[in-house]
Amino acid sequence: MEQKKIDSLIATVKDDRNKLSYLHLKEENGVFSYAGWVSNFGIYRIVDNDNKDPVFLDLYTEKGLFLLFVLASCWSRTGPYENAAYFTLYIKDHWNADITSYSKEFIDEEREDRERAVKTILKEYRNIARKEIAFRPDFYDGVYVLTEKWEEIKESLRESEEKGDYTIFIRFIRSINGLGGHNQEGKMRIKIPLILRELAIAKRYRGIPKEWCCVPDKRVLDACKELEIGFDFPDANGRYPLKGIRTLDGQMRQVLKESQIIYSLFGELYDIALFAYQDLFEEDIKKGESMERKIVEVKVLGVCPNLSHYELDEAYVNCDSDRIGLPLLISESGDAQGPMLYSIMIVYQDGSRELMDGIDRSKMMEYLPYIKVE
Repeated sequence: MEQKKIDSLIATVKDDRNKLSYLHLKEENGVFSYAGWVSNFGIYRIVDNDNKDPVFLDLYTEKGLFLLFVLASCWSRTGPYENAAYFTLYIKDHWNADITSYSKEFIDEEREDRERAVKTILKEYRNIARKEIAFRPDFYDGVYVLTEKWEEIKESLRESEEKGDYTIFIRFIRSINGLGGHNQEGKMRIKIPLILRELAIAKRYRGIPKEWCCVPDKRVLDACKELEIGFDFPDANGRYPLKGIRTLDGQMRQVLKESQIIYSLFGELYDIALFAYQDLFEEDIKKGESMERKIVEVKVLGVCPNLSHYELDEAYVNCDSDRIGLPLLISESGDAQGPMLYSIMIVYQDGSRELMDGIDRSKMMEYLPYIKVE
């Protein structure tokens, strides 16, 4: 495991938290934590020019709590995550608040009219999706299953909170056919920690183990691989798998073990830093560069080979067109020089540094955005 890479990712998430629509952090006494996905979808009405009223779910309302499970069920299927977000938003705005009114007939009618539903929601809200929005037909299957099992789901949560044992809820939700996968037998697994995470962050139910609140989906595990994060115990906090995990099926145990390792490394950022890795370092990934080599600053030390005889000057004006924007290197005597080769020090995001000599002007242009004249 490369701790420097992890520290660098955490630092980037904090610094660039306003660059991604879903990266919502809260800060208390200088400590950052994840505010939860449903606290702000990062989607705004078209008429909301100032982005003052983001979409969110109130998990203390019946419908808001139900829609968290709808979101998790949709995310348990394939496709861009935005599809599930807009589908959940459509139900929030256009379906009755009374969940018992979601009959099979009503849901089937909505399924048949799903293309109109997509057009309707995109007339009301800005489109932040990377691909064309589509509501999968089996999204509606998951909604119907949830309506059928809703009272039992809530009871399992109440019992888990009362007994301080959330394996009760996990076993029950895991047993329900039709909430995930590719067919009517598909069961939810990887997105169960998402439900627990959102409930824990909102303090909707007490005593949820935070170690079980990280979502080890493919996107997150790909980031783990890049960062050389393994899933061996003890975790980074010196702990072994939490008590009670042995009562669950093997696949679920593996999900919760991975969740615990991630939590031990990222704390109450949960899995969001790993989820954001691809977006934050997309260009580096395309180039095949590791994130630890991200440049944050380039310092010009002088001219090769007589480094000791030159110092930086802050003048950027009155220079030749092929040198515009490059720091001028002036000798201590004050005579202007037109050096062809530079000596630089590159400072990377992970804190490492690299000295490079003999850099010509064409190469220096690549480093120009990172040069700071002191």
